[in-house]
Amino acid sequence: MKKRIVIKVGTGVLVTKTGKLDQKVLSHIVDQMAALLKEGHQLILVSSGAVGAGRELISFKKEEATMEKRMLAAVGQTRLMEKYRNLFEKYGIEVAQILPLRDDFHHREKYITIRDTLERLMTNRIIPILNENDVLASADLRFSDNDNLAALTAVAVKADHIIFLTDIKGLYDANPDRNKNAKLIKEVKEITPEIKKEASGAVSKLGLGGMINKLVSIEMCTRACIEADICYGKGEESLSNAALGLRPGTHFPAICHTKKAKYLGRKAWLAAGVVPTGSIVIDEGAYDALKKGKSLLAVGVKKVMGQFNSGDVVSILDQKNIPIGTGMVHCSSEALNLKDHLSKPVIHADNLVVW
Repeated sequence: MKKRIVIKVGTGVLVTKTGKLDQKVLSHIVDQMAALLKEGHQLILVSSGAVGAGRELISFKKEEATMEKRMLAAVGQTRLMEKYRNLFEKYGIEVAQILPLRDDFHHREKYITIRDTLERLMTNRIIPILNENDVLASADLRFSDNDNLAALTAVAVKADHIIFLTDIKGLYDANPDRNKNAKLIKEVKEITPEIKKEASGAVSKLGLGGMINKLVSIEMCTRACIEADICYGKGEESLSNAALGLRPGTHFPAICHTKKAKYLGRKAWLAAGVVPTGSIVIDEGAYDALKKGKSLLAVGVKKVMGQFNSGDVVSILDQKNIPIGTGMVHCSSEALNLKDHLSKPVIHADNLVVW
């Protein structure tokens, strides 16, 4: 079956212990992607490594501050793309560079532009290579890391599969750096709070992200009916095996008890693209109604957190403060606190996504 696959490769995979780009690993990844493209799959690559590539050319005596990292990213991004372009060129494959900001997914017009551009590139057998624009990204509104960018991209283009290539084999039942008896978990059907807690301490030494960020990103994808895999990126056949369903690392099946159609178009943007302005806690009765496709009424709102205006997007939480959905409100937080809109839906069903 032909699939649309988003591939995310981390800094720890691409960069050696000495801080240089690993040409051998880059070649293996490109070889596998070229074979998948030849088989008819559509591919998007989300690649870290710009800062690491920049360190090959520039060094700083002092600890790298924000501006130094921006400089490294600016220099390293061109070097990274040059490597990819040269490797794909031998297969006759063109690549395209896209450097989005978190804000580009937040605003619907920009979101549509990115989505449509990616669609057109894939249709023409061109591989889009995405990386956050580290030069322009602001501290208050940026992707948590490229795992988050990959997940948002996968939801936007309605991908079938997302594969995270990392510097470890997958998710373990204990920290493998501290426990030699840690066992690889081959499949995770549900990402529970307990699993997130266990993974919260696993952080890559070279990249910004860690296992907890991957799990949060994967959860976003699986609930949008996208299967996911975490596997060892330096393995010569890891990517190919994951794409073939051989599960070389940890597999996360898609959760499709809800129709994938609910994540098309505007609702995909609501589900993953927008940065929520505030939060609304609802009661159990309201949650049951939302799962049946009903609108959210003020009577079901138990608590309002943060400040927002009519037209803003907010997170919807259950009474344990667990996110259960997102939607566009039709009243301000002030009005909702004062119960000024009891006769109107707080969030109409057309502007609402429930996980």
